[in-house]
Amino acid sequence: HMSKIIWKGNIDWNTVTNGKQEWDKEIKETYIPNHAVYLKRPDNIFKGLTLYFIIPIIICFIIVFIKRIQTNDIFIDFRFFPLSLIIGFFVGMPLHELCHALCYYKESKVYIGISLRQLRAFCISPCRLKRNRFILMALSPSLLGILFMILFLITPVSMKWLITISMIPMFMGLISPAPDYRDIVLILKQVPKNAYIQPGNKGYIWYQ
Repeated sequence: HMSKIIWKGNIDWNTVTNGKQEWDKEIKETYIPNHAVYLKRPDNIFKGLTLYFIIPIIICFIIVFIKRIQTNDIFIDFRFFPLSLIIGFFVGMPLHELCHALCYYKESKVYIGISLRQLRAFCISPCRLKRNRFILMALSPSLLGILFMILFLITPVSMKWLITISMIPMFMGLISPAPDYRDIVLILKQVPKNAYIQPGNKGYIWYQ
């Protein structure tokens, strides 16, 4: 049984966060216990993210270096680079959010969509998740990067087109969850094991 996933298509990022969407209304109407605590997160979503970007970038370059040693040959066919970019960005973005959405409980309502102009995507749900389930939800999109990394490594050099196609999705799949990695670290530091996490009016809240 899957969560109820609602695809919102391509909408401007500013309208996603303007407080007037249906999910904003649902979040406001969701019951929040009086003892609920806000997760302490930086005001700016990109603040303190450098390390969470750098580590997966280094991992990706190590993988490319391993491939170079493995093949001892040029393994990129630049004719397929545009296709790799399209898959990495324009297919990878909605797939990233879909991975998040699939981790919610079956009764949950989850909204996903993209903002192509700002090259951003979103997954929003008013529903609560147990702490460990929330961590799984946050981590799930990195599975795409791991799958493309395996494909990149195991593809023989005779299939340069497939190695090239898998390269950008590997990078994007491992790097794009950087804000999610940061949230996981914050949750591990602040939230007790059996607590629930859900969106509040000003960010995530947790309670037991």
